[in-house]
Amino acid sequence: MIGRNGRAEEHIDDGCCTPVIDLEFHLSRPRGTWQRGTDTATVTRVRFRNRRYFTKGHLAPRVGATRTLRLRDGLLMESLTAAVYCNDRTRIPSKCGA
Repeated sequence: MIGRNGRAEEHIDDGCCTPVIDLEFHLSRPRGTWQRGTDTATVTRVRFRNRRYFTKGHLAPRVGATRTLRLRDGLLMESLTAAVYCNDRTRIPSKCGA
């Protein structure tokens, strides 16, 4: 969920039933269009629900971390957790994680 004030919330589970992490972040510096754009996300809150999903090779997000979100033809690629979000028209099973 993204609010008009740039505050965003993200809740990730394992694809079925186990919550993994809840994030809050602030979005700033939007660029481009809804089809091809970027935005900067800064983590403001992290709640771990299951730490075993994060490893040395796939580090967990931390408060203060900043990453770029990319929107490409309806796919939102979130680099804080490597999640990819789709809308109804861009559902691609091999790419969509939420």
